[in-house]
Amino acid sequence: MLRSTLLIFTIIFLNMNTSIGQVNLSKGLVAYFPFEGNSFDSISPNATNNNTGALLTQNRQGRKSKAMDFLASNENYIDVGTNLSYFPVSISVWIMPRYCPNIGVIFSNEYNLYQWTTTAMELMQLADGTIRFGMGNSSNGQSYKYIESANQVKYDGSWYHIVATCDQNYNCEIYIDKVRDRTGKLSLGNFVTCINNANIGARPIAALVQGGMQGHFYNGVMDELRIYNRVLDTSDIDALFNLDSSTLAAVPYIETAEPNINITKLNGIINILSDLQIEKVKIYDMMGRQVYTKTVNALATQITDMSNQNGNNCYIIEILCKNNLPVRQKIIL
Repeated sequence: MLRSTLLIFTIIFLNMNTSIGQVNLSKGLVAYFPFEGNSFDSISPNATNNNTGALLTQNRQGRKSKAMDFLASNENYIDVGTNLSYFPVSISVWIMPRYCPNIGVIFSNEYNLYQWTTTAMELMQLADGTIRFGMGNSSNGQSYKYIESANQVKYDGSWYHIVATCDQNYNCEIYIDKVRDRTGKLSLGNFVTCINNANIGARPIAALVQGGMQGHFYNGVMDELRIYNRVLDTSDIDALFNLDSSTLAAVPYIETAEPNINITKLNGIINILSDLQIEKVKIYDMMGRQVYTKTVNALATQITDMSNQNGNNCYIIEILCKNNLPVRQKIIL
């Protein structure tokens, strides 16, 4: 029987404020979104944010409901409820990107039609997989500057650890999987603290509505987003890259009665078995486009319509069970 009562509890890990070797990953940590069962900032767990439809999914270790899945086609994003405007700054995040034909914004604070009254900051993924870290302000003339990675992330279901840093002289760096990929200096005026809320997965909604930037939603899975008010060095970045997400912080979260879903594939046929009634199954390609849907209303189902897909193509399967949030998993056909 499906539990209707939510079980609320806190997992406490012993190393919350301790160093890992000579590295202190809590130093300067001003916001941390582990996506452990919810979309909240664990540094300020009582802060209010607005999730417009991003769903919990499995993380890079395969643990259920420990990462957040954003579909650009559904315009998913999270308004974090505060500005998160810091300088110097470092952003650390794990991503499993899907193709987006325009720009996929991973993190952004105030961004107002290229007319900044404060300093805007954003981390994004371009259509070809390039990572861009940009800032802009109008304190010394209207200006937007950025650096871009030399290498690209791929749309094959792989996870990538992305770090962007900027010091007080606008010296910026991008790291991909702990390797320094690009450095550069931005020519900008004095930093001015933002006043608008930051977003995860899109630019702030005022810019989206006024500027017609609806194509700038992130498309993919995201995990372990951290914001620091200091520049991370290579030892910090190595430690974050090698850190198992289950060992760092005290994370309050809400656990629901998740369906126990078993997905197997044989000769191109997908078999799905659940302990809760399956209402509907949807399949998305890596561009976030829905390529299949089926109404089920049973505990088990088969999908044969995709049997002609081969060549190790990666898809996202979404399973909606009765009285429960959808569950998304990656499959290879």
